[in-house]
Amino acid sequence: MSNGLFVVAGKEFADSFRNRTVLAIFAIFFAITIIGMIGGIAEYQDTLDSYNERLSTAGTEERGLMDTRPSPMIVFESVGVLLVTMGALLGITAGFDLITRERETKSLKVLLSHPVFRDEVINGKAIGAGGALACIFAATIAVSIALLLITGIIPGGDEWSSIMIFAFSAFLMIVAYFAIALCMSSISETSGTALIYTLIIFILLSGLLPVLVENGAADAIAGDPPSMPRVMQSTPAEGGMRAFQGMTDTAEFQQYRSEMQDWWSRRQAVIDIASLFSPTMSFNAISDTITSSQTVQVRAGIGGGMYTQATANTSGSILSHLLALLAFPTVFFGIAYMRFMRMDLR
Repeated sequence: MSNGLFVVAGKEFADSFRNRTVLAIFAIFFAITIIGMIGGIAEYQDTLDSYNERLSTAGTEERGLMDTRPSPMIVFESVGVLLVTMGALLGITAGFDLITRERETKSLKVLLSHPVFRDEVINGKAIGAGGALACIFAATIAVSIALLLITGIIPGGDEWSSIMIFAFSAFLMIVAYFAIALCMSSISETSGTALIYTLIIFILLSGLLPVLVENGAADAIAGDPPSMPRVMQSTPAEGGMRAFQGMTDTAEFQQYRSEMQDWWSRRQAVIDIASLFSPTMSFNAISDTITSSQTVQVRAGIGGGMYTQATANTSGSILSHLLALLAFPTVFFGIAYMRFMRMDLR
């Protein structure tokens, strides 16, 4: 095999860092991520301080219900909200003109006139631009983790695994939209058309589909939620913790809780299935699962560090969404590959 693949990949990798549009989106992506980390760290510190204050003033019974301490994953929860939009735009910017740019400048024919195969061109472009995205994302995550450590929040145990899963799923989401943009670039005649098609798909998958599913389809399929028992509606607020515990021991409340769990499971199943068809929803599902299934142990150490320990995640749900995120670039790159191999360059 010739070295054409490596030549094309190297050229595309270098061109990505010379592309002013890509660099501008990267600068915005990097700045927003760091701002999100700073805001998330401040939110975590405030939440931890509030928890410690409540714990110090709570009675014995209230302390029994305060076992779960705030997790440092609150920081990444804030970052995840920003990654959804800016990460997708970064992937779209890197891929929407990979093929159309060559066609518009008439350089594709010249490139293929050299001793290089068509598959080496499309594969090299995908590897080069994808490698640039990986470097950009790795630098951003490295700085984010450095900020976490500088502020004294030291992940421990399974917490590192949760952070790595979060970062990996975020990168797969970016690559998914990159693959969609590359596919549209191979199908379209001009870069402008490819960008419009890609943005339409992005709006459908990240905006319209979640709204339709979470605010319509999920409720319609799951049905009406069970009615709250009268005992809950009539329990006086001044009864305190003992009145609440007495209410939860009733058979009526136990039945209501069981029915509510069944209703919520049906509703969530609809959302989980629909999210497999959207990189944005899959990433949000992974992020929500990780950030909502953590317990934290805080103990003083040299320098006052905070050590975290994660509980067991719902690994099956995370795995299914990771596979969905892997399927998106595979499918769309396959379409782009077949389209490019059959492209008429006359």
